[in-house]
Amino acid sequence: PLALELAAGWTPTLSPRAILRRLVAGRLDLAGGSDARHASVEAVVSATLELVGPRERRMFSALAIFAGGFDEPAAQAVTGDDDVIGALRNLAVTRLVEVEASPSGEPRFRLLETIRAVARAREGASDDLKASLRRYVSLYADRAVEAANTVRTSSFSAASAGKTLDDPNIQGAFAQAVAMGDEDSALRIAAALASRGMQTGILREPLARLRTTIGFVDVAAGTRSDALNAMVSLRGVLGDTVGLVADAREALALARAAGSPQRVVRTLITVGNWSGPDAAPLYEEAAELAEQTGYSWGAAIAWESLAMASWDANRPTDALRALDRAQTTHERRGDRAGVAAVLTTRGEYELVLGKTTAALEHLDRAVAILRDDPGLPFLATLAATSQATAQSLAGRTDDAIRTLSEVADRAAVAESAYDVDEWLASAAIVLQDRHPALAARCIGAVERTAAERGLPRANQRLLDAAQRRAEGFIGRHRFDVERAAGHGTERSLLFAKVARVARRESGPSRGGLLAPFGALSVREQEVLARLADGRTDREIATELQISPKTASVHVANLKAKIGVATRVEVGLYGRERLGRREVG
Repeated sequence: PLALELAAGWTPTLSPRAILRRLVAGRLDLAGGSDARHASVEAVVSATLELVGPRERRMFSALAIFAGGFDEPAAQAVTGDDDVIGALRNLAVTRLVEVEASPSGEPRFRLLETIRAVARAREGASDDLKASLRRYVSLYADRAVEAANTVRTSSFSAASAGKTLDDPNIQGAFAQAVAMGDEDSALRIAAALASRGMQTGILREPLARLRTTIGFVDVAAGTRSDALNAMVSLRGVLGDTVGLVADAREALALARAAGSPQRVVRTLITVGNWSGPDAAPLYEEAAELAEQTGYSWGAAIAWESLAMASWDANRPTDALRALDRAQTTHERRGDRAGVAAVLTTRGEYELVLGKTTAALEHLDRAVAILRDDPGLPFLATLAATSQATAQSLAGRTDDAIRTLSEVADRAAVAESAYDVDEWLASAAIVLQDRHPALAARCIGAVERTAAERGLPRANQRLLDAAQRRAEGFIGRHRFDVERAAGHGTERSLLFAKVARVARRESGPSRGGLLAPFGALSVREQEVLARLADGRTDREIATELQISPKTASVHVANLKAKIGVATRVEVGLYGRERLGRREVG
């Protein structure tokens, strides 16, 4: 409350936003008032510290290192005090430390930021503080690596370990390690945080952190292997593929030198991911080593990777057999999200093989599993996008558009080079009949990035079929024009346009002349029906007993609501919705 009162004292001069900026930057003196004890937050803290003993005063300065909350073991490790709980109680009584509940029932503690700033300023650069900082970095580097190893050995089922990596103290420890020149700890933390990035799809921040530290030299072979492996994975998913194989092979050599079978398995898979037609032997070696050493998660991922390599080599039977082994391994481990990942891949392959019913069943199951596990948005986005494709091919276009609309927000914020492209590829298939010109643009946009990172065979085959279908509506010349426009359009802008169309068409129906067109007025639906039959504005005006200008206004409104650029596209949209047969 005092901090608020003192900050409010600046309002005659500064706006609240300006006050906040200066507080964050540490450029505002919260001082004032006649009572010396209440002249500033620092004065209040100093007076309060007089109420506790020397042990609590020493501990108070060390606790200011923590960024956010901390638990009792962390406080004990950083302060070096074996009986920390008593001192924490005394500091909590004086409200210098706040106590918070946790799901485990054990208390968590924190310092308010204003009090923490005072504590840091009081301590300065003493030897005690330096020792506490070293213990802080060591503790959270170990915690980060432990959580990351859980993620790396359990992946999909490691949601709680992933959340451990969200602790702001881990990022705080990274910053301290860099500042202190503790290169091995800094790189260990950077590689660990990259594992969380791969889990959530937030990739650029952990990649930037790795780029800052990858040049450090005073690091162990295993640490550098983990860091290189993580960097290759992040860069690859972001579409930056130059030099990936060389970096992955260096990571593999370091993993072998470190003597860790799990590292070797993970790195073999990473090397395989960027080795093209030479990948299968690497995945087979990874699967064999994982099974020999009891690394079941690594075995499952190796079998999944081998399935993809077999599919790309046009061996669908081998691909499905490898997926069977991956799914069985995930099921034996009780990893439901891992099963969902396999089901997603299986569904994509089954769509290409013409097994639409089976594909839709598997994709529906994958989406249902991931809906119960919100900690994996990256995987959930891919599963739902594939589900939309399956719904469309099963003739459930309305459901497909609704699914696309629902997943659009997640795809829009994802940093992966794959998510938006996969969404646009699905949109091309879903919209090939209702919006063939827009589908053509989606195909063009996806083709533009295909050469840079390669397009999955499944998507390419389905897109070829969508292209033939769209050409049947608008003709080869018009399709080529729209596809070229897709090549030259910024992906994010095209994505936003297609997402608007999907959201508009997935909205609730409000009734009217034609049930599928509930968002259109009765008059607009009448005009649309006549456009579908090829009527001109003058002919529409005569039939509906309105002026040609009014008919033209209705046509313009239809373009805007349907999300197309020409009256021809409006007519084609009406033909598909009304069941008219295409001519020519």
